Amino acid sequence: MESIDMKSPCVKCSKGCGITTCNGCQQAYCINHFNQHRQELAIEVETLRQKHDRFRSNLDRKFTEHPLLLQINQWEQDAVNTIQTIAETARTLLRELLNQTKNEIEKSIKNLT
Repeated sequence: MESIDMKSPCVKCSKGCGITTCNGCQQAYCINHFNQHRQELAIEVETLRQKHDRFRSNLDRKFTEHPLLLQINQWEQDAVNTIQTIAETARTLLRELLNQTKNEIEKSIKNLT
């Protein structure tokens, strides 16, 4: 990450002794400014990581909450509700028919005795 470069002065304070060069930006720094430069880079990297995480989260949310997906979910729920209503109606009608048949059979048995 760093190398000793006695030829170039620090880009921040122009000191010429004990200089290191950043391998990333190729700028020469004294030890104090090199450490400051590393801290600044660490902050930039953390800021980029946070922006990346926010972007990723927003992207995921946009795809999971896409209007067409929401429309399909609503269609599914409406279909389930319709099926449940029809099934309940069919059960009610069948119970009525079974009770009617049972009552007719009981009436026929009663008439035979």
